[in-house]
Amino acid sequence: MAFLMTLAPAFAQPLNDSRGTEIDFSAIDEYVAAMPKFDSPALVAAHLRLAAKTEWEMARALYDWVCLNIAYDTNAYFTGIQGDVSAESTFLTGKSVCSGYAGLTLELAKLVGLEAVSIDGYAKGYGYSAGEKLIKKNHAWNAFRINGEWRLMDTTWGAGAIDKNRRFKKRLSYAWFAMDPQLYFYTHCPEEASWSLLGTKSTKADFEELVFVDSYVFDALYARGLAVAFQKKLVARFGSGLGEVTWMVGKLAEAGFSESEILSSLEGNVPDDLLFGVFALKRYGFANADLVAYLRSGKSPKAFKSDIDLKVLDVPAAPVLKLGDTYYFRVKASGVAAAAVICGKQFSFLQKDGDFFSGRVKIMAGPVKLSFSERGDTSGIFHAAFEYEVAD
Repeated sequence: MAFLMTLAPAFAQPLNDSRGTEIDFSAIDEYVAAMPKFDSPALVAAHLRLAAKTEWEMARALYDWVCLNIAYDTNAYFTGIQGDVSAESTFLTGKSVCSGYAGLTLELAKLVGLEAVSIDGYAKGYGYSAGEKLIKKNHAWNAFRINGEWRLMDTTWGAGAIDKNRRFKKRLSYAWFAMDPQLYFYTHCPEEASWSLLGTKSTKADFEELVFVDSYVFDALYARGLAVAFQKKLVARFGSGLGEVTWMVGKLAEAGFSESEILSSLEGNVPDDLLFGVFALKRYGFANADLVAYLRSGKSPKAFKSDIDLKVLDVPAAPVLKLGDTYYFRVKASGVAAAAVICGKQFSFLQKDGDFFSGRVKIMAGPVKLSFSERGDTSGIFHAAFEYEVAD
């Protein structure tokens, strides 16, 4: 039995336990990564116990060790000749398919005194196509009992992935360590329904009816530290199309947009150039509410690449200015001598007060560019930070 995820990056972030207490695993992760090679699982378990003092830390240490030390056996996967997938063989050879990963994980859990099980079932991973019916079991993973609660773990998917050239690439991912059961069920369905940890609504038929969300999407959402509840909202909103907007979700989250702002921003089709322009405007200090409006409308002031240390304090929010109207501009720009609103070819200089520039400008032509120069007159080179369109 073997089923592997598609290639995804490695990430680590703190985890919340059942009481909402944040757990920092960095010390355990570093300890396991620095461990030398050992001749037996018993010696590995003994050294893990030296550092892991809680059940959470022990589960993390086991996950770390298996993911870091066992490679996926692509030859066995693609030929269908799996050979010995016992825990002993997996440990000695340092490679196996999912059954070997799950079996060795279970053996180590027993050796350190952590209650665990190996779970057989169905997975939507490498080679799966949306709508495909999974007739035979094709994957195995584990559950650990931590502080009285069962948690799902997949050391196979955590260890790395098969790339487009059918080669295994080791890359530790923590997305599959204690993942939320509802999210887990989008890619993993246990043969015994109770091990979904979801209650009654977790049959194979339910699993097959769920939208297909590729494993790399969950890795990416985890990487950004997005809350589980928000991940569920994203799946509910975008379904199988979530993969197409995952990078946008990540970029918006990284830029400091709230969950509601992200959902609102992605209501329409957002072109890449608009998104990157909005990020530039955010660096200049445009309000999030205006940026969300730009993303929803598909139109924004045009941002230019600039090294100017600029902070907008009061500028027109509309991406299109009206010919003949007067608008107020106030910005803070360090290290420049002059700021001007250039309407077509006409310069309207803003009044300088230290690093602050302000003034009212009547729009007589377009486009309208807010520009800066190291010199205090029109003889210098002016660099535009952003530009407005003009309409009658």
